[in-house]
Amino acid sequence: MILSDPIVAYSDQYIPTVISPDPSQHDASLIILFFVLQLIGLVGSILTIVIAHFSPIRRHLTWYNFLASWIISSLSYSLLLFAGQIDISGETESEVPFGLCVFQSSVIYASPPLSAATMLGMVAQIWFSVHLMLFKRPMIAQKLLTRIVLILPYMLFLGISTEALVFGLMYPDSVRVTGSGMYCNSGLGIPLSLFFFFTIHHGAALNIVIAFIPVMAVFTFASQKDLLEVWMFRKWWKKGSSAVFVHPRAMAESNSTLRSPVSVYDEKDLPPLPA
Repeated sequence: MILSDPIVAYSDQYIPTVISPDPSQHDASLIILFFVLQLIGLVGSILTIVIAHFSPIRRHLTWYNFLASWIISSLSYSLLLFAGQIDISGETESEVPFGLCVFQSSVIYASPPLSAATMLGMVAQIWFSVHLMLFKRPMIAQKLLTRIVLILPYMLFLGISTEALVFGLMYPDSVRVTGSGMYCNSGLGIPLSLFFFFTIHHGAALNIVIAFIPVMAVFTFASQKDLLEVWMFRKWWKKGSSAVFVHPRAMAESNSTLRSPVSVYDEKDLPPLPA
């Protein structure tokens, strides 16, 4: 497989030697698809968090953390797009401002560990819930552990992005737009980022695969039943010739009282929503 990014070699004095990116990875259609997927992931994650706020079902903060990590990831990969620095044709000679490029390269290094850490935090919270259900008591120091799994991903993100920024400022020649033309990165190996077995040395096609991940996360989480009901504001059924629907508030009330069946209201009898 042809590498889109430079291979970095280190001499005995630890001075990096950078090989220029491969321009053959530049493909206008892939660039457009890449940013369409990133924007779907970004907007979809934001809307899912907003809609979940109005849902009658409460979700743990680790759930919101996971979606927030994809907002940060999509923003990180879309910085050049928002700055108007994307060269679709690959023929423009203008250079991306160094400050923007080095900043994007640093946050791109830190985004995958952030998403991985928030996912582990969500798994940890599921285990806390299972332990409570099985043993009828919370785990020892569960409140402290919960705070840790909520805060640690962002500490990790801040640490890795700061480290990558320092490396980029020390070796500015390593920071440039990738051969795919989709974003800036650095050819330097960042130790903390490599700890998560993540590499940014890949081609344009793999960038598309990576861009699908936040989209899949959005469709997975946004397709939950209560969120769909909030999306639609009401759920319609056909009963004879008249249309009736279940109001989300009625569903929440019925589910909280002895798990009784959900009441069905005629539209004309439904109390008005609060302003």
